[in-house]
Amino acid sequence: MRSSESFETAYEAIEDTIAAGIGPDDTEQFYRVVKPLEAAVATVAEMPSGGSDSPADRIAGLLWCKTHADVSDASQIALLLRGIQDRHPAVRAIAARVLRDRTSSPRAGDEDQRVLLQMDRAIQEQLRTESSPLLIHVLSQLSTEIHKLLADSSPHPEAIRINPFIAGSPIHDDRLFFGREKLVHRIASIFDQEGSQAVLLYGSRRTGKTSLLLHLERGALGPAFEPVYINLQACAGRTELERVILESIAIKWPKLIPREGQLPDGSTLPMLMQTIESVIARSGRRLLLLFDEFELLDSFLPDPESAARLQSLFEMQPSLLAAYAGSKRLNLLSNSNLLAALDACKPLEIGFLERPDAERLVREPARGSVKFSDEAVGKIIALCGGHPFYLQLFCQTIFSATVTRGAAGPEDVEAAAKQLVASPPPDLILTWQALDNNQKLAAH
Repeated sequence: MRSSESFETAYEAIEDTIAAGIGPDDTEQFYRVVKPLEAAVATVAEMPSGGSDSPADRIAGLLWCKTHADVSDASQIALLLRGIQDRHPAVRAIAARVLRDRTSSPRAGDEDQRVLLQMDRAIQEQLRTESSPLLIHVLSQLSTEIHKLLADSSPHPEAIRINPFIAGSPIHDDRLFFGREKLVHRIASIFDQEGSQAVLLYGSRRTGKTSLLLHLERGALGPAFEPVYINLQACAGRTELERVILESIAIKWPKLIPREGQLPDGSTLPMLMQTIESVIARSGRRLLLLFDEFELLDSFLPDPESAARLQSLFEMQPSLLAAYAGSKRLNLLSNSNLLAALDACKPLEIGFLERPDAERLVREPARGSVKFSDEAVGKIIALCGGHPFYLQLFCQTIFSATVTRGAAGPEDVEAAAKQLVASPPPDLILTWQALDNNQKLAAH
């Protein structure tokens, strides 16, 4: 239903904005055209629809859900959950915004626990593939807020059926992050006592490198640091590192940086250096850049000059720090420019979890739902060797099989092992394929 002139004008402005390629990462300009549409839908009694299922139609519907919020309306919940995983980033951004407002409202405690769990599941699924740094940040915050609401609410009888183990996706909630205290302490020591401005965190596949960076982003190093997460995998095909860093800083400090269309042509290095100085001065903290998948810096450093520009940022500003996370050791890098840029890094290996932390990972997420026997915990750790991904994978499989009876024993661990061997997930297949013939023979 579309009727008022103000609605039509606001709707057309959204359509024009999307057609011009302006999206949620251009925060100020995008939300400037969203506000009039939100005001217009607030006066409409029925959910608006243009009948075309365009991004503008879906945004109008989501904004209507915001202005006519009803915690008992299942159709609103379904629309919001679809919006979080929509193919268009503008729609996903509005859905996340509406959900954020919903979970922070005075009536948030009225939400059914099952609905909150559905919301979190949709968010976690989207975080696996989300490419927008801004949306990753918003969705991660939203997930944390939902977890707080769940913790404060009384247990729902069906809540235990939601699997708490996360295999394959980064951990966005510190309550589900276990271990790494010694590693975090070592990183802080390198920055505080050894005077180094950069660390290189390397480890094999699925050992929790991204989860560790996100843990640091949430403040694990303490109040002296202002961390900024930079997902290089989401920047595939791009070549201007200064712009990527600026955009990542803009997620936390949007007023410090002009909109994308107003960034100067050519080098943005002077603007980046000025922005770094402003953040450090205003916050009174050291700025810590967290580069995920640092090997992908290859495409940003095609010549010695580009590596020198990256190094100059740190030479000019001693309160600028960096943590680079990836799979390769320094001696395995082939790009001499990347090696030059990382020359001053202190290398730290991200290994497997120590046994006490592995035990906590097995027991604590399922507490109150499934009790793992001591023998079951021992078998899981023996099979996984403290590898975070495989611990999560085994526990996820066992939880699904045992949640109805609330207990897991060694026979359940054996059943899970057989199931995973018979029908291995993609990560297990990739790990097997990466082994040479001797390693495969030893594994048999």
